[in-house]
Amino acid sequence: MGLSKSHFYLWLFFLIPLFYYFSLPAFSPDMDIWLAQGLSILKYKTFSPPETRIWGETLENIYPAWGAAIIYALIEKTFHPWGREAIGLFHKLVLLFVLAILYFKTLRPMNYVWTAKNILLICLSFFGLSYLFSDRPALLALVPFLLFYYELEDQKKWTFKRYCRLFIYTVLWINIHGSAILVLPMVFWHLIFRPSIEKKPYGILGFASLFVLMLNPFGGKIYFYTWQTAVISTERFMGEWRSPFYFDSPANDGAYFLWLVLLIILIIKNKRWNYFKNSAFPLTLLGLTAERQIVWAFLLIIPCWIVDREKAKEETKSFLNGFIVSILLLAIILLNPFKRFEFIENFLSTTFPRYSLTKQYPHESLQFLKRCLLNGPIFNSLEIGGWLELYSQNKVFFDARNIIFADEKFQDFRFIVSAREGWEKILQKYSINLMLLTKEDSKNLERNINNKSNWNILVNEPLYQLWGSDEIFKNCERK
Repeated sequence: MGLSKSHFYLWLFFLIPLFYYFSLPAFSPDMDIWLAQGLSILKYKTFSPPETRIWGETLENIYPAWGAAIIYALIEKTFHPWGREAIGLFHKLVLLFVLAILYFKTLRPMNYVWTAKNILLICLSFFGLSYLFSDRPALLALVPFLLFYYELEDQKKWTFKRYCRLFIYTVLWINIHGSAILVLPMVFWHLIFRPSIEKKPYGILGFASLFVLMLNPFGGKIYFYTWQTAVISTERFMGEWRSPFYFDSPANDGAYFLWLVLLIILIIKNKRWNYFKNSAFPLTLLGLTAERQIVWAFLLIIPCWIVDREKAKEETKSFLNGFIVSILLLAIILLNPFKRFEFIENFLSTTFPRYSLTKQYPHESLQFLKRCLLNGPIFNSLEIGGWLELYSQNKVFFDARNIIFADEKFQDFRFIVSAREGWEKILQKYSINLMLLTKEDSKNLERNINNKSNWNILVNEPLYQLWGSDEIFKNCERK
């Protein structure tokens, strides 16, 4: 028996995201820092381990991702020295599970899904979701989110077991990622728009969820953490916390606004006014506040807008769907939101740097530090802090947990990488004689360096530069 077109499209549904995800280099500041945090939790046997690898004082570290951190640490210890690669493969399995939830909850119950319109919507969903096709705890959060969403929107009778399932999903979610706070607006949205006779179960669920969300090692502080993260990250111009109106990621932001236009057309054309009562509606609009919130809109395209077409089986006789799939597959690969041009390089490479990790991290600089016994504090780019905590002996200036660092550190960081007059004095204030920066962060320093400067480039890598003061330079051979 040959492979039918329905089976062909089903295979593509699972393989397109995985194929795209497998092509990407394993680089995520989030994964680095949470792996380091997980190892520290296991070492000190506390959810609030001491910050022994940070140079200077830090604020209280409240983090819902402690569950993901421990999972990463256990994988690392089990599969060492291939722990990081194993974590990457673990994330692929999580994505596969997310796709399975979407399939079994939405697509499988339908008679015929693979119409041209549905395939277009599925590919648009994948395109926007690729924002999270990376090694970070946010990908793990998609599992409890989808389980919670499907259970919440189900029209079944409210029973004790149903409440319990929703509470279990909430507890799982809040101990993986801070986005679990979305439980509240999702539930209260129903409380606002449901008829009076149907409000009681949502009122009970919403009130109980306020306490269920506190079932984590940090209790009620989790509410402050969520607000603090959003406000401070926005003030510090963290890219993913900026509104899509800035178009920092043109492909991703453009796709989001395209979806909003298509959404209005679909609502009006199909007279789907009930969509405004669905918790997917406020989550879709949430994307207007921050780029990182766009993913909820794309994730919910499949549950909300894929339509069953019983009379569409004649489309299996046409090559239209296959043509659309092929074109959109190329678009997903080549026009991805993160501009990950490494796809082509990785796909054509015979050594697959995807698993070697040699290009994404400053290994040469690390070897130089070890060879010259340079164990002093280091001024570093934000995204490399977690990696240095994992593999170097140096205390770092800061890492991806931006909210645990005072504003002064961020102001000093920007002052230095802007190469403003007096930047060397800032480093003297911190008694720092080493800098490890991305080429992007060090371009102004390199451009404005002069003979009067006390700093030199010790190692020049494709993506990073290791800098040292004259004191360091005199004691180490220049590479």
